[in-house]
Amino acid sequence: PGGVHRAASPRPGSPWKGGNAAGAAAAAQIAAGLSQDEVQAEHDRCRQTMAACAQALTPQHLRELRSFAKLPPTVAPVLECVGVFLNVTDVHLPVARRRLLVEGFCDKLQNFDFEAVASWQYRRVRKLLAAPGFDEEAIRGVCAGAVPLASWCRAVAACLAMTRAWGPAAAGQ
Repeated sequence: PGGVHRAASPRPGSPWKGGNAAGAAAAAQIAAGLSQDEVQAEHDRCRQTMAACAQALTPQHLRELRSFAKLPPTVAPVLECVGVFLNVTDVHLPVARRRLLVEGFCDKLQNFDFEAVASWQYRRVRKLLAAPGFDEEAIRGVCAGAVPLASWCRAVAACLAMTRAWGPAAAGQ
Protein backbone atom coordinates (compact mmCIF):
# COMPACT_ATOMS: atom_id res chain seq x y z
CA PRO A 1 0.00 0.00 0.00
CA GLY A 2 1.12 3.51 -0.78
CA GLY A 3 3.51 2.41 -3.52
CA VAL A 4 3.51 3.75 -7.03
CA HIS A 5 2.78 1.25 -9.79
CA ARG A 6 2.84 2.04 -13.50
CA ALA A 7 1.78 0.08 -16.54
CA ALA A 8 4.78 -1.20 -18.48
CA SER A 9 3.42 -0.53 -21.94
CA PRO A 10 0.65 1.44 -23.65
CA ARG A 11 -2.74 -0.16 -24.12
CA PRO A 12 -3.81 -1.11 -27.64
CA GLY A 13 -6.03 1.39 -29.39
CA SER A 14 -4.37 4.56 -28.20
CA PRO A 15 -4.95 7.30 -30.78
CA TRP A 16 -1.65 8.99 -29.93
CA LYS A 17 0.64 6.00 -29.49
CA GLY A 18 -0.10 4.15 -32.69
CA GLY A 19 -2.43 1.46 -31.32
CA ASN A 20 -4.97 -0.44 -33.42
CA ALA A 21 -8.28 1.11 -34.50
CA ALA A 22 -10.37 -1.47 -32.67
CA GLY A 23 -9.10 -0.39 -29.24
CA ALA A 24 -10.90 1.40 -26.48
CA ALA A 25 -9.78 4.87 -27.54
CA ALA A 26 -11.10 4.31 -31.05
CA ALA A 27 -14.46 3.36 -29.57
CA ALA A 28 -14.43 6.57 -27.53
CA GLN A 29 -13.66 8.60 -30.66
CA ILE A 30 -16.56 7.07 -32.54
CA ALA A 31 -18.95 7.52 -29.62
CA ALA A 32 -17.90 11.12 -29.17
CA GLY A 33 -17.89 11.86 -32.90
CA LEU A 34 -14.28 12.99 -32.74
CA SER A 35 -11.79 12.83 -35.54
CA GLN A 36 -8.27 11.54 -34.99
CA ASP A 37 -7.02 15.13 -35.28
CA GLU A 38 -9.48 16.36 -32.63
CA VAL A 39 -8.40 13.63 -30.24
CA GLN A 40 -4.74 14.48 -30.83
CA ALA A 41 -5.44 18.19 -30.33
CA GLU A 42 -7.20 17.48 -27.01
CA HIS A 43 -4.33 15.28 -25.91
CA ASP A 44 -1.81 18.02 -26.81
CA ARG A 45 -3.86 20.68 -24.98
CA CYS A 46 -4.03 18.47 -21.92
CA ARG A 47 -0.26 17.86 -21.98
CA GLN A 48 0.34 21.63 -22.15
CA THR A 49 -1.97 22.21 -19.18
CA MET A 50 -0.31 19.39 -17.24
CA ALA A 51 3.14 20.87 -17.91
CA ALA A 52 2.00 24.34 -16.83
CA CYS A 53 0.51 22.94 -13.61
CA ALA A 54 3.65 20.96 -12.81
CA GLN A 55 5.83 24.02 -13.45
CA ALA A 56 3.62 26.13 -11.18
CA LEU A 57 4.44 23.89 -8.20
CA THR A 58 7.33 25.25 -6.19
CA PRO A 59 9.41 23.45 -3.55
CA GLN A 60 7.61 25.62 -0.98
CA HIS A 61 4.23 24.34 -2.23
CA LEU A 62 5.38 20.74 -1.91
CA ARG A 63 6.75 21.38 1.59
CA GLU A 64 3.44 22.95 2.62
CA LEU A 65 1.47 19.98 1.26
CA ARG A 66 3.76 17.51 3.07
CA SER A 67 3.62 19.47 6.33
CA PHE A 68 -0.09 19.13 7.10
CA ALA A 69 -0.67 16.86 10.10
CA LYS A 70 -4.27 16.60 8.94
CA LEU A 71 -5.33 17.71 5.47
CA PRO A 72 -7.83 20.57 5.33
CA PRO A 73 -11.20 19.46 3.88
CA THR A 74 -10.68 21.49 0.71
CA VAL A 75 -7.21 20.06 0.07
CA ALA A 76 -7.89 16.39 0.86
CA PRO A 77 -9.90 15.65 -2.32
CA VAL A 78 -7.20 17.23 -4.49
CA LEU A 79 -4.46 15.03 -3.07
CA GLU A 80 -6.78 12.05 -3.22
CA CYS A 81 -7.31 12.66 -6.96
CA VAL A 82 -3.58 12.88 -7.55
CA GLY A 83 -3.06 9.79 -5.44
CA VAL A 84 -5.69 7.84 -7.37
CA PHE A 85 -4.09 8.75 -10.69
CA LEU A 86 -0.57 7.94 -9.44
CA ASN A 87 -1.63 4.78 -7.57
CA VAL A 88 -0.68 6.07 -4.13
CA THR A 89 -3.15 5.05 -1.46
CA ASP A 90 -4.05 6.73 1.82
CA VAL A 91 -2.82 10.22 0.91
CA HIS A 92 -4.59 11.47 4.02
CA LEU A 93 -1.75 9.87 6.02
CA PRO A 94 1.40 12.00 6.37
CA VAL A 95 3.69 9.08 5.46
CA ALA A 96 1.83 8.48 2.18
CA ARG A 97 1.92 12.21 1.34
CA ARG A 98 5.67 12.24 1.91
CA ARG A 99 5.95 9.24 -0.42
CA LEU A 100 3.78 10.97 -3.05
CA LEU A 101 5.31 14.45 -2.87
CA VAL A 102 8.94 13.42 -3.34
CA GLU A 103 11.66 14.75 -5.59
CA GLY A 104 10.62 14.10 -9.17
CA PHE A 105 6.93 14.58 -8.37
CA CYS A 106 6.57 17.38 -10.93
CA ASP A 107 8.15 15.15 -13.59
CA LYS A 108 5.60 12.45 -12.77
CA LEU A 109 2.83 14.98 -13.34
CA GLN A 110 4.31 16.18 -16.64
CA ASN A 111 4.99 12.68 -17.95
CA PHE A 112 1.79 11.08 -16.70
CA ASP A 113 0.83 7.97 -18.66
CA PHE A 114 -2.83 8.20 -19.68
CA GLU A 115 -2.70 4.60 -20.81
CA ALA A 116 -2.02 3.43 -17.24
CA VAL A 117 -5.37 4.76 -15.97
CA ALA A 118 -7.96 2.10 -15.21
CA SER A 119 -11.68 2.77 -15.45
CA TRP A 120 -12.10 2.56 -11.65
CA GLN A 121 -9.51 5.35 -11.25
CA TYR A 122 -11.32 7.56 -13.73
CA ARG A 123 -14.70 6.94 -12.05
CA ARG A 124 -13.29 7.74 -8.59
CA VAL A 125 -11.67 10.95 -9.80
CA ARG A 126 -14.86 12.04 -11.56
CA LYS A 127 -16.74 11.70 -8.26
CA LEU A 128 -14.11 13.74 -6.44
CA LEU A 129 -14.09 16.45 -9.12
CA ALA A 130 -17.90 16.69 -9.04
CA ALA A 131 -18.01 17.30 -5.28
CA PRO A 132 -19.06 20.85 -4.33
CA GLY A 133 -15.89 21.41 -2.28
CA PHE A 134 -13.59 20.80 -5.26
CA ASP A 135 -13.30 24.46 -6.17
CA GLU A 136 -10.00 26.09 -7.10
CA GLU A 137 -10.92 29.42 -5.48
CA ALA A 138 -11.80 27.77 -2.16
CA ILE A 139 -8.63 25.68 -2.39
CA ARG A 140 -6.52 28.79 -3.13
CA GLY A 141 -7.67 30.36 0.15
CA VAL A 142 -6.45 27.36 2.16
CA CYS A 143 -3.38 26.09 0.30
CA ALA A 144 -2.06 27.77 -2.83
CA GLY A 145 0.09 24.74 -3.66
CA ALA A 146 -2.97 22.55 -4.13
CA VAL A 147 -4.43 24.76 -6.89
CA PRO A 148 -2.09 23.57 -9.68
CA LEU A 149 -2.77 19.99 -8.59
CA ALA A 150 -6.52 20.56 -8.83
CA SER A 151 -6.10 21.99 -12.33
CA TRP A 152 -3.86 19.05 -13.27
CA CYS A 153 -6.54 16.59 -12.14
CA ARG A 154 -9.22 18.42 -14.13
CA ALA A 155 -7.04 18.44 -17.26
CA VAL A 156 -6.27 14.72 -17.02
CA ALA A 157 -9.92 13.83 -16.41
CA ALA A 158 -11.09 16.02 -19.32
CA CYS A 159 -8.64 14.39 -21.68
CA LEU A 160 -9.61 10.90 -20.54
CA ALA A 161 -13.28 11.76 -20.96
CA MET A 162 -12.70 12.62 -24.61
CA THR A 163 -10.23 9.91 -25.51
CA ARG A 164 -11.20 6.76 -23.65
CA ALA A 165 -14.13 4.41 -24.17
CA TRP A 166 -15.29 4.72 -20.57
CA GLY A 167 -15.43 8.52 -20.63
CA PRO A 168 -18.83 10.29 -20.47
CA ALA A 169 -18.94 10.76 -24.24
CA ALA A 170 -18.80 7.00 -24.76
CA ALA A 171 -21.27 6.31 -21.97
CA GLY A 172 -23.82 8.73 -23.40
CA GLN A 173 -23.60 11.06 -20.39
